[in-house]
Amino acid sequence: MISLLAKMGPCLAKKSLTTNLIPKTLVLTQIEQFNYRADDLWKSVLLVSSQGSKKGRGKRRGGSKAKDLNLGQNIGDGKLKIEWPGLNVDVVNRNQVSTMKIIGEDTEREKRLVEIRNKMDKFRRISIAPHERGFTGSSLNGKSIGQPISYDDVDFSKFDSRILEYKTMIAHKSILGKKKTASCFAVTGNHDGIIGYGLGKGSTASGAIKMAKLRASQRLLYIDRCEGRTLYHDFYEEYYFTKIYAEKKAKGYGLRCHRIIKLLCELIGIKDLYAKIEGSRNPKNITKAFLSGLLNQRKYSDIANEKNLHVVEFKPEMDNYPLVLAEAKNPIEENNLQANDKYQRNINLFLFKNRYRLEKKGKLPFYYNYPSYKHYCMLRDREIEQQKAKIERYRHLSEDRLAEHCYPKKPMPKSELNAEE
Repeated sequence: MISLLAKMGPCLAKKSLTTNLIPKTLVLTQIEQFNYRADDLWKSVLLVSSQGSKKGRGKRRGGSKAKDLNLGQNIGDGKLKIEWPGLNVDVVNRNQVSTMKIIGEDTEREKRLVEIRNKMDKFRRISIAPHERGFTGSSLNGKSIGQPISYDDVDFSKFDSRILEYKTMIAHKSILGKKKTASCFAVTGNHDGIIGYGLGKGSTASGAIKMAKLRASQRLLYIDRCEGRTLYHDFYEEYYFTKIYAEKKAKGYGLRCHRIIKLLCELIGIKDLYAKIEGSRNPKNITKAFLSGLLNQRKYSDIANEKNLHVVEFKPEMDNYPLVLAEAKNPIEENNLQANDKYQRNINLFLFKNRYRLEKKGKLPFYYNYPSYKHYCMLRDREIEQQKAKIERYRHLSEDRLAEHCYPKKPMPKSELNAEE
């Protein structure tokens, strides 16, 4: 040991001398060069002096700004399109372990990056698409989270998923203290009669959203639509303290309902509907009540046989001509019907389970008691009575005359008849 140290002594002395001879400033500059960040480099180019900032030189509109050169580039992407498990693809997908795949060469990558960097120079007002904006700009409710993951023979390319409710919950644990969890309630649909909903929970927001979208794609329902745009009939449905009155409307009416019901109708493909909610506005209760009402729609033939009455529809576009939708097997005679029994005659009361939806009473106009307005109401009521009499006349006509369109007409004046002769 002594001989070995004796031999290494001069070498150690030389090394110590050489390190002491290196200037300290040079060592410091070499270390600082590796600590520069992108913000520091952009400041060296775009920074305004203290005198210039006082005069507002750096606050002018249209000046040069720092660019994010990493925009448009993702980890794992390059000139070749490669799927890396755990980096840009899930490690396990539908209980199958993913493997690395080379898809091909990305020829438009450089061109795409140049276009993204050129757009940074131009000033433009930030605009968010409605499906990305959601119900309000400050929350995730109503925002689109994309389509579910396709697997095997199941294709979700035409689907869209939306968040109906997102919230964070904090539970106080005796050992762990405050434990934060996220909850997400989402729906997915293909805008053509298929819809599903699911609830996801997790320690992070991304995990809860991913689980909710996955569960919604696993619980799909098919909703049948009348003419591909509306309901078959009005219905009333309740779920706990949420009550929904949904009404069938004519083509072009649109969606006049709660925002959650409107979003559900868009995902299903319903275009014309009126809905009224009474009671609780819980998103989960609204979704379950509305979907159960759509699934429990009944056929006209079943309603006719249950009531022993014919189901007849009057459409304004057909001049309120009675159109028979279903005939009863054993209809009740007209003499046996009670004249004032609205529940027995009105199908809407029957479908609403003898309930009326709550309507707010509007304020009377200031001209309500004017004599001119009363005269107008008298003329209007006379026209309404004429329409009712016209429908009654159609009812007494035979089917042959209706097919020939030979309705009773007003006789021509004698002067016109003599002129024709």
